[in-house]
Amino acid sequence: MSSIVILPNSLDLAAAPVLWAQMRDRAQAGETLICDGAGVERALSPGLQSLVFAAQTVRAAGGDLLIETPSAALVNALRQAGLAVLFPLAHPDLLAAEG
Repeated sequence: MSSIVILPNSLDLAAAPVLWAQMRDRAQAGETLICDGAGVERALSPGLQSLVFAAQTVRAAGGDLLIETPSAALVNALRQAGLAVLFPLAHPDLLAAEG
């Protein structure tokens, strides 16, 4: 089973607990989470940490976390933080294009 999660336009300290609350039960159940990152304009460490924690949780339960249609801001933040390899993208060519 999979679920779609729309990422907020700002992945910051305020968004982090809200994002985790949206994903927690589904992650713990091992559902595959498909995160729509098209609207992300700003991605800071707390928001990225929520994504990492959700990915670890869902993968430990047998699911996965994928980022679909990531914005350039999200791709850049993932690359700068060294996290791009942790998140399979629906369109991996975006990482190559941004590099």
